Amino acid sequence: MPKLFFNKQGIILNTVWLTGDKFIRLFVSLLVGIWIARQLGPQNYGTLNFILSWVALFSPFATLGLDGIAVRNIINHPNTDIQITNTTILSKLLGGIIASILAISLVYMYKQKESSLILLVMITSSTLIFQAIDGVDFFFQAKSRNDLSVISRWGSFSVSTSLRIWGAYKDFDVQYFLVIAAIEGFISAIGLLTFYFRVSKNITQQPSWTVFKKLFKSSWPLFFSSIMIMLYTRFNTVLLESMTSLEEVGKFSAASRVAEAWYFIPLSISTALMPKIFAAKKESLELYLSRIQTSFDIMVSICYVIVIPLTLMSDLVGDFLYGNEFEGTGKILAVHLWAGVFMVLGVGRSTYLVAEDRTRFHLFSVALGALSCIISNIFLIPKYGAMGASISTLIAQAVGSVGACFLVPNMRRTGKQQIKALIFPKPWVWK
Repeated sequence: MPKLFFNKQGIILNTVWLTGDKFIRLFVSLLVGIWIARQLGPQNYGTLNFILSWVALFSPFATLGLDGIAVRNIINHPNTDIQITNTTILSKLLGGIIASILAISLVYMYKQKESSLILLVMITSSTLIFQAIDGVDFFFQAKSRNDLSVISRWGSFSVSTSLRIWGAYKDFDVQYFLVIAAIEGFISAIGLLTFYFRVSKNITQQPSWTVFKKLFKSSWPLFFSSIMIMLYTRFNTVLLESMTSLEEVGKFSAASRVAEAWYFIPLSISTALMPKIFAAKKESLELYLSRIQTSFDIMVSICYVIVIPLTLMSDLVGDFLYGNEFEGTGKILAVHLWAGVFMVLGVGRSTYLVAEDRTRFHLFSVALGALSCIISNIFLIPKYGAMGASISTLIAQAVGSVGACFLVPNMRRTGKQQIKALIFPKPWVWK
């Protein structure tokens, strides 16, 4: 294996690997996902997405908010990097087992008479256990060797995508596609472990309870934040199924898949601008605030360029992509697209929160977003179905990403910057 490196060339190559991987996987997944939706129809596609959303609700227990924390600690403590990695893997493994048990137990209580649905949840929840091996990915991130993670994921992605295409061509049922999701997680885990054994030294270092306590002391706010985020990104699907029908879930999920496909563009730009904003903070307050404002302006401008045309053509886009069976999906898409604008503002705000070390506000804002999502869903879904769930998503993103700023005095300046970007963005102003 090539020697691990941290120089500028390694950082650039690392970024290229990550960006290229995300773009290609997203594009291919979107096309294959649309084909599967057309093949399954609204009701079966709704079943597929209900189960995926149900299992995803419990995923925070499998991740424990350790992602960035583990990477940071591996970088800062190179002498114990293997021990930190092994501790992370074991922690996520135990968390994944607990998450799987919760997902299966609660769906059994919720859907006792639907044995086939319980079986599908059991199959899908295995992905929560395979996520434990993502701890290896954190090790590779810390060593600027994301190429190894990408290669292993591309192996599993290629196999699973080929199987999904075959399943769509042969008109296989929902169970087939959920089994493929589990197979993808298993192959990815095997690939990551293979590279881990080849690259790392002293791999036998034992996990440490002391190391876990140190990691979780930093990650617990992110753990609870991820629970809140899942509540307002996945719980609406569960409520939609319980209050209406699986067909409505299918239409909502179809619109969501298209509406969220472009998110990586402004998010990538936000990541690229982050070092410039951090650097400006050291120079002057005026420059710092100016760059934060311009970062909001740039991201909102990109959103408008994408969202406005798609909104005007949403009915045509929905009919073209999904066909007559998914009638009404275009209108749901039009609403869902605008939720992305506020989501992007929330991501842009996170740069400021990191710079100011205000992680508690992040927890508050996502909790507020989750609460507003649940309340609005309860009122809107019974009357408007999938459209109500989409409106609730828009409300939750607006409240959590922008509205929350005006409830905390030292965040109101940031909220005003966000509103300014929404009303009249000036992306060309960069100091």
